[in-house]
Amino acid sequence: MRARSPFRPEFKVIKLMFLRMKSSLGKAKGRKTVARCDLLEGFKSLVPEELVKSGKRLESLVEDESGFALRFKDGTIAEADVVIGCDGVHSIIRKHLLGADHPAVEPKCHDGWEWIGRNVPAEEVREFNPDLLTYVPILCGHGAYMNAIPTHLGKMLSVTVIQSSKQSRLANATMDESVRGDKTELFAEKDFAHWTKDARDILTLALGNSTLNWRLADHDHAPFHSCGNVCMIGDAAHATMPFNGQRAAQSIEDAAMLTALFEHVTELAQVEKAFAVYDELRRPRTQKVVELSREFGRMYAFFDEEVRDDLDEMKKRLGDGGKYTNEVDLVWMKTEAVRLLEKDVEIIRETS
Repeated sequence: MRARSPFRPEFKVIKLMFLRMKSSLGKAKGRKTVARCDLLEGFKSLVPEELVKSGKRLESLVEDESGFALRFKDGTIAEADVVIGCDGVHSIIRKHLLGADHPAVEPKCHDGWEWIGRNVPAEEVREFNPDLLTYVPILCGHGAYMNAIPTHLGKMLSVTVIQSSKQSRLANATMDESVRGDKTELFAEKDFAHWTKDARDILTLALGNSTLNWRLADHDHAPFHSCGNVCMIGDAAHATMPFNGQRAAQSIEDAAMLTALFEHVTELAQVEKAFAVYDELRRPRTQKVVELSREFGRMYAFFDEEVRDDLDEMKKRLGDGGKYTNEVDLVWMKTEAVRLLEKDVEIIRETS
């Protein structure tokens, strides 16, 4: 039996962050959009090939007096003195640090978010609805929201539709599952019939020819992100909903701080202190970002009981949240991290 539609008849389109494109696609207010795959390729090009082993999936981590043994699903084993786990939302390192039964280990989807998306060639969009290539919208309605973002220097348009339907077939899937099949069972066009033409066209493009849908997930707060010579970063530490565009950004901030710290680590005994500083400075910020993203999603879908469809209040809260995420002083963050590390190392030297 199909799930009941989560949408109410009344609907408002909010073109928050509405940006008319005056120059080439991919640019807005001095900022540039970049596809994640292009960003990853750029980072990959900076790392010597011999240092990267692809196709690996961690199965277990064992610690003894000599260090760590990492066993992978292909049967290989690696040994290490220090482990930095950035192994994603289903992190084995997270499970190792927190314990398999900890309530914050497994990914969560408290609001039942379902996602479909597609990267559409600009030529296809231009033939279908050229207006979608002229601005960057966030379109909001009761129970759902959608957006369209130019990537690959305007050659592609990334279209996304996200809805909340806790009674749906997808919402009952485990966090390891996607749902394959007819997406119209979950994202029926008739449920969006009262949306604007651009919104309906975004849905049509998103449905496209793909048969893969995902249930979104984030993490409840972990009490710590490091222990001894093991730490977790990125999605392993603080998987985040996509509503404030911070999932990859926070991973980059994590890496920036660890890079600054390890430039001042001169011996193995200092690693634990470096990780402790990382945890002290990064964990509160990343967990705040997780909360902000949840709040943004609820506002976009008019779920927030205090905001509902008050657009002025929504703009204010989105603006305040954006300032928190975007106006971070990375130079101060790294400098403070190094200061705390050197202070801790000096204390150790004085007491040893």
